[in-house]
Amino acid sequence: MASNGREYPIDQSLTCLEEELDPDHFFRVNRQVMVNIDAVDHALPIFHRKLRLSVTPPFRQEIIISEARSTAFKQWLGY
Repeated sequence: MASNGREYPIDQSLTCLEEELDPDHFFRVNRQVMVNIDAVDHALPIFHRKLRLSVTPPFRQEIIISEARSTAFKQWLGY
């Protein structure tokens, strides 16, 4: 979803998109979701060192970051 709240379908895989986007601005949080750093509101710790991510505009599904990805995500944010 774009910052304006609209969705734009793409014809490439998330893996291909990940390779094209600037890693300073975009992070792949799980198999289905890639986020822009400007969209991150907060990340709440949940069980087993996973994180629940809140973004703006709100995403239609809950965004969970696995324990394996949570450390890299925190580093990406500068924590």
